[in-house]
Amino acid sequence: MANELGCAHSAADRRHRVCFHLLENLDLHYSKRFTGAGLEYELLCSDCVRQGAYAESFRRSICADCFARLDNDGNWPHIRGRPEILVRSSSYRFGHQLVSVPLLAGDQVADLQPLNSRPGNHWVALTKTGNLAAIDLASGEGSLIGTIAGSPVDLDKRMLLWLSPDGLHAAVVNVYGRRGLVLDIANGGVLMTLDRGDDRNSITPFPIAFAARNGKALLIHATAWNRLDASDPSTGELLTERPAVSGRGNNETPAHYLDFWHCELSVSPDGELIGSFGWNWHPVGVIAVWSLRRWLEENVWESEDGPTKTEFLHVPYLWDVPYCWIDNRTIAVWGYGFDADNMIPAVRLFDVVTGKLLRWFAGPDVAPHDRSNPVADNWDPLFFDRFLFSVSKANGTSMWDVETGERLLYDPDVWPDGYHSGSKCFATAYRGGVFQVSRLVE
Repeated sequence: MANELGCAHSAADRRHRVCFHLLENLDLHYSKRFTGAGLEYELLCSDCVRQGAYAESFRRSICADCFARLDNDGNWPHIRGRPEILVRSSSYRFGHQLVSVPLLAGDQVADLQPLNSRPGNHWVALTKTGNLAAIDLASGEGSLIGTIAGSPVDLDKRMLLWLSPDGLHAAVVNVYGRRGLVLDIANGGVLMTLDRGDDRNSITPFPIAFAARNGKALLIHATAWNRLDASDPSTGELLTERPAVSGRGNNETPAHYLDFWHCELSVSPDGELIGSFGWNWHPVGVIAVWSLRRWLEENVWESEDGPTKTEFLHVPYLWDVPYCWIDNRTIAVWGYGFDADNMIPAVRLFDVVTGKLLRWFAGPDVAPHDRSNPVADNWDPLFFDRFLFSVSKANGTSMWDVETGERLLYDPDVWPDGYHSGSKCFATAYRGGVFQVSRLVE
């Protein structure tokens, strides 16, 4: 890389630009400076950034291979500028309808989840007073399922509601808490109590998810900071019995020891894989994915170190931002950047089998979970149904084509609390038992 143009390779391929200081010293810290044209960026050393030295005289053009090598081998703690947000004109918009549910008129909804197992527009609402109610957002009818008032779940802190795929079970946990409950939706009876221990619960969302195997619902839940188990929610039977493994205080790390704090869980659309967005010490956010079938049927240690387990992302201090499945082997994760304090609004798409980054695009803007505020309602999601939706109480709702990275719809006044994939409805809960039901209109 000695000549003035930057490298001695094909002149036709010298289209990537870096400051000449980086060509002379790879150990310099540098920034990625986006030009605002697509995802194009250049590499600038810290001195050039600090002095605002963006003049052409500081640039050198190099080939794609040399640029990639410099980018991959160097240290880029900062992002300057912003990539272009691609927008494609479309006729999509939201149509709205207000529905009143008298049953909830005197209460406030804490979480809302769709009953996709039933035809129509049926949901389960968890209120801030601890009531669970089955509601129909087509008719406004509702019925009380039961209550968790007086249980180990703290009603004054942020709660999350999960429903089993068959619509028979509900789980309620404190997001940044230790305990939870599993209830029978038919009668509100408590089927299981959940306890994940007390290690760093204030900064790790409660790991929990329902799955289905062989026609039966399963509950995947944390039983320690570094351990997940699968249980039959109807009986509480443990399906992943194995010895506890401790690595603390030992000179040698024992077999199957896992130095990983599990956090938010998500099951693939076909139910074959499960992902955990957690972190390793020193806090580095990692998404781990492994086979549910092998874990449940062949290797009880699959969640610790099984052959199907892959890990990817590896971003310092980033483990509580939204992610979702795009298909049975692709996960979308919010944010692009080097660490949690230097992220820009974007989505990265990963192949969960290889762990490789497939592509990324700029634009989706959601708020990371606020671990400092246990009562905050800022659980901004990403979810996918034909299109990717990013939902934010601060920025509204956007719809994205994940193949092209283009935004097809933006509505700053829509921030739904849930999405019903069966009825294709978005639902937003207001005070007084009023709900806004929104549908895409083309």
